[in-house]
Amino acid sequence: RETPFERKGSKKNVDRTKWKTLRDFVDESAVEEVLDALESDRTRLDDVMSTTYDYPETLSTAVSSIRDALPTSSAPPPIEPLLVAQEKTTTDMAKHLESLASHYEQMAGALHDSEAGVSPTDEEMQAMNQDTNELPSIMVELEYDVNYIQEAHEKLSLARTAAREQLDTSRSTLDDLDELGDIMSDMLQKQQDVETDCEDLLEGLQQRLLVVEDLHHRFVQFQASFNKLLIEIARRRQYREAAEKIVEGMMAQLEAMTEEERQVRDDFNSEHGAHIPTDICLCIENPPTRWEVVPWAGDTREVLPEIDSDILAQ
Repeated sequence: RETPFERKGSKKNVDRTKWKTLRDFVDESAVEEVLDALESDRTRLDDVMSTTYDYPETLSTAVSSIRDALPTSSAPPPIEPLLVAQEKTTTDMAKHLESLASHYEQMAGALHDSEAGVSPTDEEMQAMNQDTNELPSIMVELEYDVNYIQEAHEKLSLARTAAREQLDTSRSTLDDLDELGDIMSDMLQKQQDVETDCEDLLEGLQQRLLVVEDLHHRFVQFQASFNKLLIEIARRRQYREAAEKIVEGMMAQLEAMTEEERQVRDDFNSEHGAHIPTDICLCIENPPTRWEVVPWAGDTREVLPEIDSDILAQ
């Protein structure tokens, strides 16, 4: 393929597609090897990093599952007031029972005395009648207290059942949290391993990028120097053309002077040569010296390629 320096002939209809470009001087296979190595390392880096991509989603799912399994935050039934009320009720029931026992003992004593022929006094009969009249109300209160104790017992039983269920749920939640902790520890270790692998791969990528950057820098320098080369060749061509014009002007001036001198000498010899002996001045018939401006001894005429102005403008 031609370069801009090697084309010959007319500048018209020149097929520039056959010219060499800067890429023709680049080792494309080496560049492809570097790019392939970069792509390979980048793929390995993506593969390593992808091993932990699902960690956030996995942790979020696990935490949501544990949160959903937690019991509702409803306040437990108040147990202390139930216990206090139950204690008061049992105390009242004990008093009623003691009163019934005392009334029973009085009635038993009176029956025993009656069987022995001893009649109770009016005061004793009045007290026994009063206690007997109070029996229905005491029984009602005892029945009410028994019902209250039963209700309290049922409430406490429900509270105990709910507490046991909540305790079982809390134990299950703790087990899930322990398992999640183990999973997070494994994830953390894996993440640290991934970070170490990524640092190694990134260091290798950085080294390869430095190579690519160096190649790019060298190519840019080469491109800039090549552009300067085109400008330098154009400048030297201008210098050569200017020097050639000076030489051509000198040659034309010397040829004109030589021709004028030859004519003057011919006129002199025609007019006076016949009257002057030839041996009196041998050089009188010599023609004028002809001059030629040539390159310095050992040097050759500089040959420079022609560069189109549109290329220089780019």
